[in-house]
Amino acid sequence: GPQCVIDGSVRIGRGTRLVAQVYLRGPIVIGSDNLLYPSVCIGFAPQDLKFDAAIDGPGVVVGNGNLLREGVTIHRATGQVPTTIGDRHFLMANSHLGHDVAMQNDCMLANGALVGGHVQLADRVIIGGNAVVHQFCRLGRLSILAGVRGVLKDVPPFCTVYVSKCVGSLNYIGLRRAGYRQH
Repeated sequence: GPQCVIDGSVRIGRGTRLVAQVYLRGPIVIGSDNLLYPSVCIGFAPQDLKFDAAIDGPGVVVGNGNLLREGVTIHRATGQVPTTIGDRHFLMANSHLGHDVAMQNDCMLANGALVGGHVQLADRVIIGGNAVVHQFCRLGRLSILAGVRGVLKDVPPFCTVYVSKCVGSLNYIGLRRAGYRQH
């Protein structure tokens, strides 16, 4: 499509369509029969202050038959294994997959869903609109995270998360970064 940018080592499978204004920053391998809507960005440096953005690393691998709507972002890996997105996912507008995510097959992320770095999503996970998954969490097969919710720990297979937790502790890291000292 018009105004698409393909930068670096990018392989795109047969039948994959970039509608318009898609930006791919390799290394990326994209399978067949995917549909990428405008403003999809794949392969940019992770949002990790410790990561050197000049390092390409292993990049991103996207499977087959995925639908990525407007504004979806998927960041490249920081480790030795690419950020990996399996087959037949539906990522709705403005959803985000952080670096080093491993996503199996048939998942659905509603508008604004945010998945942190190093998260593992098993088959058929559903994440509701504006929901967030903290880094290093694992969501089991057929689990659901309700909209406008967040998880800080693993979600077992077949479970639903729909209740918000209350305050669990002080933000010690934020306080330290802001210059507060423990006495």
